[in-house]
Order: sequence, then C-alpha cells, then structure tokens
Amino acid sequence: TLFRSGVCVCLLLQFYSQGIGVDDSIPVLYSNRAMAYLKLGNFVEAERDCSLALSIDPGNVKALLRRGTARAYLAQFQQALEDFNKVLSVEPSNAQAAQEIARIKDAFSEEPVAE
Repeated sequence: TLFRSGVCVCLLLQFYSQGIGVDDSIPVLYSNRAMAYLKLGNFVEAERDCSLALSIDPGNVKALLRRGTARAYLAQFQQALEDFNKVLSVEPSNAQAAQEIARIKDAFSEEPVAE
C-alpha cells in the first residue's frame, strides 16, 4: 500500500483530498485519508473522516477500526469499544479489534499503586 511504500503522508493527504473533491461518495478515500491523519496524530480529523466513510458504508471494517483507534486516542473509550465490538460482530476473528478491546479494558482494570 501507499502507506508502506514510504510515500510522504502529507502527499497522501493531498491525494485523498483531491479524490474526495472529485467524488465524495467513495468511502475508501475517507478511510484512507483517516489513516494518514492517524499517522500524523490528528485524531479529531481521523475520527471525522471515518464517520464520513461510515455514513456512506456502515459496514466498512477499516473505517470502524480506524475510528475506534482515533477515539481511543481521544479518550472516548466507550465509543472506541463500540466501534471495535461492531468489527467483531462482522468479523469475529478480527485480531486487531480483539487486541484493542483488551488493551482498553486492561488499562481500566489496573489497580492504582498504593503509596
């Protein structure tokens, strides 16, 4: 994929934005631009683009995974868990969704250390 080939993420943002400008009904453009935003640490924009992709294609697993990731970084843990659980309802063996759910639950199950 373009992300693995070392193409500058900024160029990818421009590429996907231009594509959306030509045809804003293609969910993969939003989902891929969201991945670029995630790589840049822009979680608000990533979450927004995933939501746009999901408004076009509610079953888009990559958009659900990426939105869940963005929401986790934005400390929207309940919504992130909902996204990851939706992935598992469509793809029960999705390892990434299962790992993210476990990571979030583990973070909240740790007991604070007494001083």
